[in-house]
Amino acid sequence: MKQAHVKKRFLSWWEGKLTPGEEDIVEKHLSECDECRVYFQKMRVVLEDVQVDSLPYLQSDPYLLTRIRAGAEKDGRVIASGGERDFSARIRIAFATATLLAALFFGIFLGKGMATVAGESSESELINAYAEIFNQSSWVEQWDASVTTTGEESQ
Repeated sequence: MKQAHVKKRFLSWWEGKLTPGEEDIVEKHLSECDECRVYFQKMRVVLEDVQVDSLPYLQSDPYLLTRIRAGAEKDGRVIASGGERDFSARIRIAFATATLLAALFFGIFLGKGMATVAGESSESELINAYAEIFNQSSWVEQWDASVTTTGEESQ
């Protein structure tokens, strides 16, 4: 058994809540591991010296939530209780959802023509198609080229 497991089982061992098999494993490990043995001895001394009656009784403040709400309202913050929801938070969530759906729709719509089936086009064909699209001359350049070509032929 690893020493971390033995340390985690200290309280169960101390209170006698381990099964006989688990207790045998813990005690066997304690006989072999100096670090765990020292840990158990220190914890045993601490628990033997502590008297439960001398410990202070801690009680939670029943008005803590009310004081937190009052402090938040004083600062101008709104704290929604169980059934109530902040209307602006609903609007923000709805807007974020609509924006996400629109982005997904337009991404799918714009990407439909870009995908190719495997084996349909080679890489060089795709590069040539890309170059043709982005290297096309404007209609003004085409007009100038045709006028220049026509002028040269007539001379």
